[in-house]
Amino acid sequence: MGRSMDGTFRAGDFLHIEPVPFPQIHPGDIIIVRQSTVDREADDLVHRVIGKIENGLITQGDSNPAPDPLPVTGENLIGRVFGFERQGKTHRVSEGKWGLIQIRWYQTERLLTKAFKQPLGAPYFLLRKTGLVRKIWRPCLNQLIFQSPQGLIRKFTYRGKTVASIIPEKNRLYIRHPFDLILWRPLCECLWNKDQQNP
Repeated sequence: MGRSMDGTFRAGDFLHIEPVPFPQIHPGDIIIVRQSTVDREADDLVHRVIGKIENGLITQGDSNPAPDPLPVTGENLIGRVFGFERQGKTHRVSEGKWGLIQIRWYQTERLLTKAFKQPLGAPYFLLRKTGLVRKIWRPCLNQLIFQSPQGLIRKFTYRGKTVASIIPEKNRLYIRHPFDLILWRPLCECLWNKDQQNP
């Protein structure tokens, strides 16, 4: 569970763990540790070792931007992850130096992807803000309004698929791309005005 190891594991993967003496854990290994906190029960955390210090191991989730705040000691080490099962197939995880290479490559790839998308984000946001696309593109949308336990729900569908929904009572708005280019401002105004009583 969780997203800190995205790129290596997915939610629902079954992990294979082996007990390993603390001195045999190396940077690049994926370990499971028991974290105890004052205000809640202990949690088992699966992260990758990225370094060693005198009193423990420095760990970090493969998709986390920074290392974990506390070092791992031999007392809270449960074991090392050596493999995982996904959809009935068993896979081995990269350990040691290969594990570090894998995580560095994954993090570099994410940074490059983000840097590539960033310049495209500003023009898209500006285009959405101007409302220019609403003047050019006018797809035939169906509007459905119905009462639910969550309150009044307004949905917009296009070719049988929901492309937008709004629940004013919950201040909840969902719009799929690229339909936000034509629906963003009208639905935001609908949400702000809370006009569910007069659809």
